[in-house]
Amino acid sequence: MKIYRQSYNGWKIEFLYSPYFEMICSLHVLVNPDHHIKKLEWAKEQRKAINEKLLRDIDDFGNRYFEWSSALDFQILSESVNSLSIIEALEYIQNIDLDVFMDVLNNKYFVPGDKIKNHSGKLRCKENNEYDIEQWQKIREKFISILKEYYYLHFQDELKKIEPFLVRSLKRHKVYSEKMEFLEFIKTLHNRIEIDDEAFHFHKYYRFDLNFKEITKILINISSFIDPHLLLGIMPGGLLNLTIRACGNEDYTETIPQDLKKGLRALGDDSRLKILRAIYRNPKSTQKLSNQLGLTEACISKHLKVLNEAGIVYSMRQGHFKLYGIDTMAIDILPMNIYQYLDS
Repeated sequence: MKIYRQSYNGWKIEFLYSPYFEMICSLHVLVNPDHHIKKLEWAKEQRKAINEKLLRDIDDFGNRYFEWSSALDFQILSESVNSLSIIEALEYIQNIDLDVFMDVLNNKYFVPGDKIKNHSGKLRCKENNEYDIEQWQKIREKFISILKEYYYLHFQDELKKIEPFLVRSLKRHKVYSEKMEFLEFIKTLHNRIEIDDEAFHFHKYYRFDLNFKEITKILINISSFIDPHLLLGIMPGGLLNLTIRACGNEDYTETIPQDLKKGLRALGDDSRLKILRAIYRNPKSTQKLSNQLGLTEACISKHLKVLNEAGIVYSMRQGHFKLYGIDTMAIDILPMNIYQYLDS
């Protein structure tokens, strides 16, 4: 359902409620509930209710494809994806060109550059995908199958409860945007949005700057699941995609995300910080680290285990040796995770 607002600064302004979009946001919460404190109990109950095979498929897809977030971008391809019918949206995705499906799922509609980095830390080239065409056809079939099963068995009932609230909230926000100065309204969507005289500045794992001159249209979605994230899409053709964080009456649970605790604990030690500095430029073995830092190999291994559990270091084989290096993205994301917890 789309609501149109009068243009601002030459930009088309649209407000959108998409059941497909909301379903994908719910899957993101299911695979990584720690940050979504207001949805923790919901996620726990859903994970208990979903059958083991479907839950395994949901988790596996989330681990491979950006915790389901790249699948949100199918909505920019056609109004069919934003229909009030999720099945109509899935039928459209099932019939798009396979190349387009691959690009969206691999997040190429948003991430700049010739390569993208997936959550396993591996680089995947645009021209050389990990899978061949036949495998990608099977991946799409699996994608559609997972979503249909999840919708029919679980999310259909959830949608009946939350849809009226989301539609009312979307209409209210459209009215607010007309009564307020529009840029001030945009600031209310998230406290990590800054605006000056020429550009938007979005503070995520690094700062995204978008000059006003680059924008032709702003699309404002709504979701009851995405809080506390600043959900951002800077799309081809000058489209800026933002999302209202619509919170219902969920019970608040004072829980600190596990990955945030592990990350802060991992960095809160002198020896572990020295290890990180030693492997920052080049991966090293425990033996080399022991010689360089004057610590026993057993001590080095103990610290590396903590860093590995926090996702800050990775290991790889080189001949007879196991080398350890830094996943710099994990360090880049840590300030964002802190702010997300504070925002919640």
